Amino acid sequence: MEETIQAEIKRLATQLRIYSGVIDTLVSSLRLNFLAQKFLEKILEILPFEAGALHLYNPEENLLELKTYIGVSEEFIEKAERIIMGQGVTGRTALYRKPIMLKGQEPDPRAQSDSASSSSANMRPLISLPILPKTNSFQLPVKIKDELVGVLTLFPASNYNIEETVFKTLDALSNPLALGFINAMLYEEAEQMATKDGLTKLYNHSYLQGFLEMELVRGKRYHRPLSFVMLDIDLFKHINDTYGHQQGDLILKEIANILRNFTRTSDLVARYGGEEFAVILAETLAPQAYTLTERLRQQVEGYTFSGPEGPRKITISCGIADWEPHSPLGQQGLIFSADLALYQAKALGRNKTCIWEE
Repeated sequence: MEETIQAEIKRLATQLRIYSGVIDTLVSSLRLNFLAQKFLEKILEILPFEAGALHLYNPEENLLELKTYIGVSEEFIEKAERIIMGQGVTGRTALYRKPIMLKGQEPDPRAQSDSASSSSANMRPLISLPILPKTNSFQLPVKIKDELVGVLTLFPASNYNIEETVFKTLDALSNPLALGFINAMLYEEAEQMATKDGLTKLYNHSYLQGFLEMELVRGKRYHRPLSFVMLDIDLFKHINDTYGHQQGDLILKEIANILRNFTRTSDLVARYGGEEFAVILAETLAPQAYTLTERLRQQVEGYTFSGPEGPRKITISCGIADWEPHSPLGQQGLIFSADLALYQAKALGRNKTCIWEE
């Protein structure tokens, strides 16, 4: 009798520890990346798992995308980055919306061929993801009813048998986990609508102004310069008038992708308005900014844009103004100076980069 009571107390204590740790994490932030990472860290901290990964479901592509991981191999990361529904143990967990506790390389009956004449020769191990052989794993679908949000994969410490209470408790947490991640995704979606341009997915004018203001404050405090670049698509009105605004929108999106792909991670790219874009180059003075901007201009010049009358070439003109902590230029003065340099590039025949000089 006493042993039964002690076992029940131990079970309840385990459940309470898991519930408390997970719920505290879920209410700690609405930032999806932060939330996912902290949740996985908490699970590995309070339970005897040594590694784990979290995939989130992408309904548009009907696949799972690796969101965060701890302690897994490089091979796992590479092969599990994107998983098709039904592929491997993680894909099947998502497809069937049921938790799977895998021991070693036991075959799974659902891995049989669709053919009615399937034999044991056609059976594959359920574990098709690249974890170590004979490694136990626990796969938990994160869902609300049958609406899938993701899949949590956990690997227990070597030679450690996880109690059934742990699995049942984690399974019971599927709904609140899903709610936490959905709330974070909705928050990020709303934030993106407020800060990103709907067409190009670059930062919008409002965010650009706020970011530049903060960068100037930071620059004064830490004595760091920056450059502001204005870029304008040459003869864009002619494109819209000749081929229509839909064609113009496609060109805007393609140029946005070029700017996104050929700037540094420390830089901020935004759609300033209309056919104008802006780039904030952190800790960069005009000579280096010129080199970086020329690379952007040349990338656009060398790119072949698709059009209703076949491939076509597009060019951009660029203006640069830099700022240092001792500079008399304020925020709007810096933007205005870059704009003047842009007009100079236009006046010199377009498809050029000019630096503003006092």
